Amino acid sequence: MRKFISVFAIFSLVLISPLFFSCGEGGLEPGDLLTSGNSDVDARFQDCKDGKAKPISLPSVIDPEHFSFLWLTDMHIRSDREDNFDQLGNYSNELGASFILTSGDLTDDGSGDNLDYLLSQEETYLNVPLYSALGNHDLYSNGWERFRDNIGPSVTSFVYGNSFFMFIDSASCKIGNDQMDWIEDQLRNDNSTHKFVLSHICLYDGDLETPTILCDPDERLRLLALIDKYNVDYFLCGHKHWVEEDEVDGVHHIMGGTGSPWKRPYNSKPLFWYFQVNGGDVEYSKIHFED
Repeated sequence: MRKFISVFAIFSLVLISPLFFSCGEGGLEPGDLLTSGNSDVDARFQDCKDGKAKPISLPSVIDPEHFSFLWLTDMHIRSDREDNFDQLGNYSNELGASFILTSGDLTDDGSGDNLDYLLSQEETYLNVPLYSALGNHDLYSNGWERFRDNIGPSVTSFVYGNSFFMFIDSASCKIGNDQMDWIEDQLRNDNSTHKFVLSHICLYDGDLETPTILCDPDERLRLLALIDKYNVDYFLCGHKHWVEEDEVDGVHHIMGGTGSPWKRPYNSKPLFWYFQVNGGDVEYSKIHFED
């Protein structure tokens, strides 16, 4: 009986793994399961290093020891269906958030039409800046240059108040040696009280490991060693549309679910996360969008 269950589980995983690789809402796109663009991670990293991406402009820091922000992931914005931008704007105002962060897949297909719609929604409803990691769906329709020019770099870091924030590019399910060296250099040279790393692809995936974690085991182990060595507090990721929380060697790994109201069998109920930084402490909570 156990052998039958194991075989059935493996067979089921094989059948559904394309969904996990893509984790999209409009079905699989042409090209690779994880990317459908004409860029690779090393070229994108070089673009960011060369200053080709839209620069990040941070809001003024009122109190460096006390501030809050919202985080969500996998919004999969499309112009032909509902989204939660109005609620996101209302919550950010009510909660006094300094900014909003996402872990990628801002749009469902990376197209110019859907990115333009996202930008118009952002301008209409948000009174605080939004910064995002790059997701695999943001690369669809050759979307890298549109993301780079309108959203910002896929690889960057900044300090706000007493906290350090880093966005890494895992949208192709790999990091690359140049980016990995940059990650280590950035973490080694920062002495902030709190450290947050945002990535589309996760490093942990709950009890049942699926093909949604970083693809190269060596890269995964090196990145895990770095965030442990340099005392990263939170690794915030997405891609799978489920909610998972793990604490490993003092690092909080949070898979953030989805901010999209589009109902799919594997989607969590749409939500965002509210983070409050209070001196040496960080508190966070899940808040679900209203139907």
